[in-house]
Amino acid sequence: MERLYWKSRAIATLTNEERKHLSILLPYFGLSIEPNTKVITGALEHKLVNVHCSNDLFETLSKSLAHTGVRLKQRTDETCDLTITVSVRNGSSYPIALRVNNMNYYLKPLQMMTTNVQEQLHKRFWLPTISSSLAFRFQPYVPKHAAEWLSYAIIQSFHRDEFRPVDISFRDYQTIVRKVLLPLNKNFAQFQLQESETDWPDLPPELTTSTPSKPTMNKEDKKKPLIQEEPVLHHQIEPFKNAKANQQTQTFNPFKFQNRENRRSIINPFQKKR
Repeated sequence: MERLYWKSRAIATLTNEERKHLSILLPYFGLSIEPNTKVITGALEHKLVNVHCSNDLFETLSKSLAHTGVRLKQRTDETCDLTITVSVRNGSSYPIALRVNNMNYYLKPLQMMTTNVQEQLHKRFWLPTISSSLAFRFQPYVPKHAAEWLSYAIIQSFHRDEFRPVDISFRDYQTIVRKVLLPLNKNFAQFQLQESETDWPDLPPELTTSTPSKPTMNKEDKKKPLIQEEPVLHHQIEPFKNAKANQQTQTFNPFKFQNRENRRSIINPFQKKR
């Protein structure tokens, strides 16, 4: 058994097996541990992020990342390690449009719980590349998830080279979340806890296969499709979609190496930065 500490107070006692699991999971949480003292600390304590977003989103994001130690500023003129711009408006059928390095990417993270721990960690939200400037355009229904997804974007921007593949049962994973993450930051922990333990938002109508009742629509609305026609763009990608099913989109898999010279190649979040 091993006792762990946070800011000079004991927070959990883990078995040897749980301690091994925790060492793999900490980078995904934006945390690190001092092996000699067993003290857990925020892994982003010396990072400054400038976020252009609404006041409500900024406040929620600040609470979600409080345990990481990252400094968030809203529309600051200071020199920052990362600048994030957020807009909310209708666009393609994808929840997120990301513009980075003069390229557009369309992301489709999970919007519900899964027992696949590797996917549950960051809900299939993976930045296609690391950059000091990220511009997100969210669909109007996305603000329910925006703080969570931006939290993953910030953690990945600084800590993705520490990520390792996760091979842990969902039950063991939930144990670690409850024992370690929940006492540190309940806001971030709720992103990871079982659905029955969280106030998880419903999927928007256009993403569900069936709904108990149809929304009220006027005559003009009935003529419009619920899902907008998807624009055909050269750099459009859909994360984790089989390339054989759609040869016009880039396949996005976080566990394969990205070859910058081949647009069909895939990124690996576990590769050390060169």
